[in-house]
Amino acid sequence: SLSLAELAAPASGATVLTPASLSFSLQVPNLSPVVTQVVFHVVEDVAGERWTGMARQAPFGLVWTNPIPGDYTVVTVVTDANGHASFSAPSRLFVDLLNDDFAQAVALGGVTARLNGLNVGASTEPGEPNLSGGSGATVWWSWVAPADGWVTIADMAAHHDPSIGPLVAVFVGSSVSNLTLVASNIYVVPRPGLGPLAGPSVGFRAMAGTNYWIAVDGVNPAQLVINLLLQMPKAE
Repeated sequence: SLSLAELAAPASGATVLTPASLSFSLQVPNLSPVVTQVVFHVVEDVAGERWTGMARQAPFGLVWTNPIPGDYTVVTVVTDANGHASFSAPSRLFVDLLNDDFAQAVALGGVTARLNGLNVGASTEPGEPNLSGGSGATVWWSWVAPADGWVTIADMAAHHDPSIGPLVAVFVGSSVSNLTLVASNIYVVPRPGLGPLAGPSVGFRAMAGTNYWIAVDGVNPAQLVINLLLQMPKAE
């Protein structure tokens, strides 16, 4: 049967930009017998990707960690103390990448910064520079150098795989179609059938006050959980 409980947040039809976690909350009326369990079913409309979570305590909220971009339908199953289950009306949810486009690059600061996120669902925008061997699922960060000095951006994954990535390229410029490459971790091994590979880090000399654009992609067709560390060990 149809449940009287309604998804309070996110609101139906809401668009959210990929956060580290997404909180669901349910508006549950005072019923007799009382509600004892709520199961959240989140299904991606195109790929069919599914996430399911369970809450057994009021106020019956739940957190979805590292949500993947996509168009979703959310349905909750509410169970009362007598074991009777009812379904909520479907709710729509749209999850978009925070930094898919150059103009929405995530701004970083300081001599140490983390670049964390996903490139699942990312795309290539018109005029965007091609990262050799990349999948075309590029995400962007920006960083203004606080001082002159040598900078490294290193993959912090437990096991770096050069055939997967991440591919990291650093640019300067005023727009996505007017960028100059400063450095990248992309290299080619002269072996037949072996395409571009991704080194474990990239380094470059930064100039104080310069805005650097950092593009990250996977080796075609890899899509990644990105965990990079930018460091300027010694400002000059």
